[in-house]
Amino acid sequence: MSETGKYIQAATRENTRLSYRSAVEHYESVWGGFLPATADSIASYSKAGFPSKL
Repeated sequence: MSETGKYIQAATRENTRLSYRSAVEHYESVWGGFLPATADSIASYSKAGFPSKL
């Protein structure tokens, strides 16, 4: 495997993908956000404290 391939593989581990998927699902389904998100909607989401509850 090439050096670049190793970085790509490391950047896309299964746990990382599951974590991202869970966060996006929570943002869209629970909080009602839309992607791509605006800076204002991310700020509102963060202010609501949801990321700490994942």
